[in-house]
This record gives sequence, structure tokens and C-alpha cells, in this order.
Amino acid sequence: MPIGVQHSMSDLVIGIVIGLLSSAFFAIQNVLIRGQREGVNALIANSIKMWVSLPLMIVLVVIPWRYHEFLLPPHVLLPLTISVLLGGAFGDAAYLSSQERIGVSRAFPISNTYPIITYLFALFLLDDVLRASTSLGIILAVIGVILVSRELVTENTEKTEIPYDWRGLALALASSIMFAFATIFMEIGVTDIDPIDANLFRMSIGSLAMVPIFTFSYKSRTNPLSIKAVRIIAVAGFFGMGFASLLYVASIKLVGATIGAVIGSTAPLFALPISVFYLKERVTWRGLLGTISTIVGIWLVVSSV
Repeated sequence: MPIGVQHSMSDLVIGIVIGLLSSAFFAIQNVLIRGQREGVNALIANSIKMWVSLPLMIVLVVIPWRYHEFLLPPHVLLPLTISVLLGGAFGDAAYLSSQERIGVSRAFPISNTYPIITYLFALFLLDDVLRASTSLGIILAVIGVILVSRELVTENTEKTEIPYDWRGLALALASSIMFAFATIFMEIGVTDIDPIDANLFRMSIGSLAMVPIFTFSYKSRTNPLSIKAVRIIAVAGFFGMGFASLLYVASIKLVGATIGAVIGSTAPLFALPISVFYLKERVTWRGLLGTISTIVGIWLVVSSV
């Protein structure tokens, strides 16, 4: 599918559905591992999730009922490498570092502006068309996700006020830019190949990139790793990172970077009801308003295609 062309209605519908499924898997994963932060820090958790996802991709590539052989043309290697390094390694590391400096309630809203930045990059790099309805929809969706995310940041996660730190703010903005570039390069890399083949390569590169990150984080720990936490993260990551990342790549292939980024940012929308029923958290007007804003924003983005 050439970059910048109109997507068919069937591709659009399938891409949106699997993109939402991807966000749901990410949300379930995040809820399951939310209580494991003391036993395993975030950077180590990301490494574990990446490593348990790689065998799943290998199995999906070698299963006998695939209708074509593994195909990875040389011209897709660089954009796919950039996409996973900026998204799964450096981008996440920048966000997690900013979170430690300025807190979740400040870091997440800044980093989650990446659908807006993705759209701006897509206008210049992927020949997307500037539309007022798309712009408004992306802004509403981002605002909605931020409101829902702040709803999920409870007193248990941030007990004390964290002062502003310009390095933390810069890292949060850098993570947003890296997430946007990762989405753009993912669309470029996956255009001519099967998402399973693309994601196997991405997980392979990502797994290698997480080795030094894991080593540094592990040596910096003062407490031993919790075996129970490692097991929970491994199981959650197998389904969350493994299946979610594959579905996200497939969604980007079908609907493009702009819509894919908006759909991919909606994980907090799924985490909210899960938190209500699973963690017994309550919903305020902010969560409801954020949910409505996100849904309206997605509808505007999709209807403008």
C-alpha cells in the first residue's frame, strides 16, 4: 500500500478494531503489573516484556499454516529498527526518567501529545492532507486520554508533590517526539511486508537494545528482584507486549500513522473500567468527560478520512 494514499473502508474498519484491541491488551497488562513496581522497576519490566514477546513472534513466523514465507526486504530494516528503538527502548526510557523527575500526572500528559506530533510529521513526510476535522479530533482525543490518565493517577501513586524539573519536562517532550517518529517509521517499514515479519524483526532489535538497559537498571538496584513480580510481568507482557505490539503494527499498516497513533494512545480508556472493577477505584467527572472527549475525537479523525 503506497504511503499517503486513501485507505479502503475495509482496511479502515479492520485497522481500527485491531488497534483498539491492541490498546485493550496494553491496558490489561498495565493494570496487572501496576502493583509490581517495588519488586521490579519499570525499565527492568520493559526488558522482561520485550524478551517474552520475542519467542511468540518466532512461533508465529514458523507455524506451518502461514500463506507465505518470511520476507524482510533490505529497504525496510532501517525504518523498522528506528521505530522499535525510538518507541520501545529510548522513548520509553526517556518517559520513565521524566516520570521519576516530575511525576506521572505531569509526564504522561506531555508524552501523550505524540498523536498531534505524529500528525504534523505525517503532513510533511507521508503526504497526509491537512483537515480541520482531523486536527480537532486529534486534539479532543489527546485531551480526553490525558483526563482519563489523570483519573488513573491516584493518591497511592503520587503521595507527595513533586517539584517541576526542566530536565524532566524536556525528557517528557523528547519521549513524545520519539513516539511520533517511531509511528511514522513504522508505517514506512511495514507498508510492503507482513506485520508478523515486521514485528519479529522489531522484537529482535528491541530485545538486543534492552540488554544494556536491563544491565544498568539491575546493577543500580539496592533491593533484589521479586521472583513473583517477574513472573506476573512475564505473563502480562506475553499477552500485553506480545499480542498488543503485533496488533499495533498491523493497525498502522492498515490505517496509517495518524489514525494509528490516535487509536494507539487510548489504552487509558480501557484501563479506567478495568481499574473500577478490578482495583475497585471510583470514577469522577474527569474520567467521564475524558472518555466522551476521546470517543468524539476518534470519531472526528476516522470520519475525516
